[in-house]
Amino acid sequence: MLRQVFANLIQNAVKFSFDRSPIRIEIYCTENDQYREFFVKDNGCGFPKNAAIKIFEPFKSVHDRSPYPGNGIGLAIVKKVIERHGGAVWAENNPEGGAIFGFRLPV
Repeated sequence: MLRQVFANLIQNAVKFSFDRSPIRIEIYCTENDQYREFFVKDNGCGFPKNAAIKIFEPFKSVHDRSPYPGNGIGLAIVKKVIERHGGAVWAENNPEGGAIFGFRLPV
């Protein structure tokens, strides 16, 4: 299931960065005694500030679908899997442009 989480986050980063040159996607992890946090950071188009809450809802899109194909279920799957593993998920705009998706799992 965690492979699916990473696949969905990476596919999302590629999809929303396709028109950037160069595409820049970073994947990294931090940890402490209680949990590990994983991040997928891209330089894509980002999303409106008020969209961070609904971005993980199924079939919700915060962008016009024409240049960004998909059915709106990938991030909802990410949220469901992470929560079933006792974790949390979030999204934020990358100050350098693009988005950062993060999730936390207990050690």
